[in-house]
Amino acid sequence: MKIKNILTSFFLVITFLLTATFSSFALSQVSGTGEENFSTISSGRIGCFMFTQNLKFRDGVKNLDLTIVKFGPESKIYKVIELQNALIGAGYLSGNATGYFGVKTLKAVKQYQKVNGITPTGFVGEKTQGVLRSQFCNLVQVQEKIKDCPSEKIINMMPVMCIRAPCPAIDNSYYIYNGVRKEITDFDANYVKNNCSVKETVVM
Repeated sequence: MKIKNILTSFFLVITFLLTATFSSFALSQVSGTGEENFSTISSGRIGCFMFTQNLKFRDGVKNLDLTIVKFGPESKIYKVIELQNALIGAGYLSGNATGYFGVKTLKAVKQYQKVNGITPTGFVGEKTQGVLRSQFCNLVQVQEKIKDCPSEKIINMMPVMCIRAPCPAIDNSYYIYNGVRKEITDFDANYVKNNCSVKETVVM
């Protein structure tokens, strides 16, 4: 009898927790308030993997030489550069991407949020990410490719952890163009192949 009562109480608690979680989610879907609003998570997300991390003031690393430092596409540095490039392209930030979320980037984010009807906190959460994706993902997909020669190709095959060997490496190679890191997909592949002699540097 005691075991039956314990099991009954356990299932009642689980049912209550599930109901509360679902109700909270549903409320966030219709309320339209707050920086972390579930209704904006999927905005522009399908087929687009930009702007997928929360970012805040002082994220990234100061005084980086982006022609030397190596980092993966999921690192804070990469995501800060991604954000900065978007803000530069939209006219909210001047200069080049640095990989550090400093005062200038904070000011630019707040201005971007204000213009787009988001509380200007400077924190890049899911609501801000959703607006960024909706505005920039399609733009990136259709933008004209660079028809010019990069100065160097950094070949970076990143090893990955897997359960079963052999583990395939991830190609994180990129170009250096005008002293700045550029993705290989930014360039017209046929133009580079037919017109350029690009120095290749292998990093491990």
